[in-house]
Amino acid sequence: MSNPDPHVLEKIDGRLRNGDPTAPSDLAELVLDPLARKLRARFPNLDDPSLVDDAVADAVLNYAERPDQFDSSKRGLFGYLEMSARGDLMNALAAVKRRRGRETSLDVVELPLERRNKASMTREPSATLEDHVISDLTSQRMIARVREAAETPQDAKVLQMMIDGERRTDRYAEVLGLESLSADQRRREVKRHKDRLKKRLERLGLTPDE
Repeated sequence: MSNPDPHVLEKIDGRLRNGDPTAPSDLAELVLDPLARKLRARFPNLDDPSLVDDAVADAVLNYAERPDQFDSSKRGLFGYLEMSARGDLMNALAAVKRRRGRETSLDVVELPLERRNKASMTREPSATLEDHVISDLTSQRMIARVREAAETPQDAKVLQMMIDGERRTDRYAEVLGLESLSADQRRREVKRHKDRLKKRLERLGLTPDE
């Protein structure tokens, strides 16, 4: 299947800039599948193929919300969206790599005291008691500061998923109770919730690995 007609995309771009409320859904219908196919062809061996869908959805949603960021003098709209989606996918893959490289996850830090003490017995023998104490205090302070960003139990769950590197929109939609919305609406609302929490984390000097 070929790429969408550039003239049709140009018209949709104009409609977006003029605030046409039906333009985002028309855009998504035209470009989501072709963009996903392009990225899957470039990255055929992904462990989690859903990363492609999320990257494409984010790229299209970001453009639909801020069409003025697209400069038609530099490239066509489809090429711009492909570049943006590829960048989002690379960021997602980097986040997965960082997450897998962590030595201690939030789940381990939040083990009940008895289990945490047992886990501490498996630490590197060369580490001193002071090293152990500092490590525990640092982790606990980090958890406490992250919790400051959570205004509700729902926020806390979303934050945990963000820090764990979760990328699937449907998982966030389930936590946020957005299953009844359309796919585009779910993506938009999930992004809004995540952006709000990211801003709170940034104010606290923290950033999720995403």
